[in-house]
Amino acid sequence: MKISTLSLELASGQTQQFGGVTSLTGLKVRLKEILDSVVFEELEEDASGALTMPMLIVQAKIKQVEITFTYDLLSKEDGLLALYYTNTKKVKERQKEFGFVSFAELEQHLQRLLSESESKFVEYYFPKQTRVSQALKYAGIAYICAACFGLLSLVFFADLIWRDDFFQSAFIAAGITYIMTLPVLLFKALSQEGKERAALLGQSTSRQILAILVGNVIFSCAVILGGCHLLHKVTAKSLEMDVTFSDKHRDYWGKNCKGGVNIEHFFGAVCLEDRAYWKVIRPGMRAVAQGESSAVAFNVKAIELK
Repeated sequence: MKISTLSLELASGQTQQFGGVTSLTGLKVRLKEILDSVVFEELEEDASGALTMPMLIVQAKIKQVEITFTYDLLSKEDGLLALYYTNTKKVKERQKEFGFVSFAELEQHLQRLLSESESKFVEYYFPKQTRVSQALKYAGIAYICAACFGLLSLVFFADLIWRDDFFQSAFIAAGITYIMTLPVLLFKALSQEGKERAALLGQSTSRQILAILVGNVIFSCAVILGGCHLLHKVTAKSLEMDVTFSDKHRDYWGKNCKGGVNIEHFFGAVCLEDRAYWKVIRPGMRAVAQGESSAVAFNVKAIELK
């Protein structure tokens, strides 16, 4: 391909034209001319208070196809790069934000524009998604949605106490979920799209990987938690159960639970709003609890000492 026009929009609003380019040598010469013509002292605020800056616009036109690079010059060393692709025949418009890019990197992108065909250029910057990549994409979205549901379920199912045997199994399930999902998340992060997204956000790849390693612990636990809450909601039945108190909170005024007491074979606290009732509770005392029970948890609605 060839570059049809190179133009420089100055902070003053004027536009300088530098013609077209057909060779790599000509490109290097033309870019040097553009840099030499830029005076960064012209940077000023517009009427809205926003800072205006010189913008380099590079266009390549082939029949119904138009490819445009825009480069906001922050200095003679770096700037903000964006790519726009338009195909009027197929009614396609695509764009890609690169974020902060050095002037040397900009030159590499323009060299690719000159040396490659339209199809190769478009495939490089806007690759088609394979069925595998699409499946991974939707699986990732579903995983994040499931994790969000798990975190929200802590609010809507806050009164549940968990059966000890199932609670231990949930940790194992969360570990398996972590191991199974981690390669998928790392693959997405290390892909070309993931690296570009990290660069756009100003994050290094190593920092993004560290965030995934830590964040996936929360995600995997949240997914299992949400699944357990959903399983309890679907399978729970009204039940009256004999229980034994194992312990109680040292202070009635707990942060999230007033009058918290613990029950044998369950993880979590039952909140007793009646302070006088809470005071008489001792380890080993028995009671009858009424509520909704499932294979994973118990939601205590009422409790009465024997």
